[in-house]
Amino acid sequence: SEIITVQMTADQAGSPDGFTVVRYKAGKCYDLPAALAEAFLSIGCARASRREPGPLPGGYQAASSRLIW
Repeated sequence: SEIITVQMTADQAGSPDGFTVVRYKAGKCYDLPAALAEAFLSIGCARASRREPGPLPGGYQAASSRLIW
């Protein structure tokens, strides 16, 4: 499923998986499932962010659009 990075503009609770409720804090960036990110964007409590993604697990490095081991 698609992941969208947003920066929260207001505190808001939401569920990334349909079971767990998470409290998202204003000013912080989060990588969210597209449905939750779009809901936050539509009600104005988040804005799209271009934050650099964090490190990949297992020591992999991203190079362009492919992974290098």
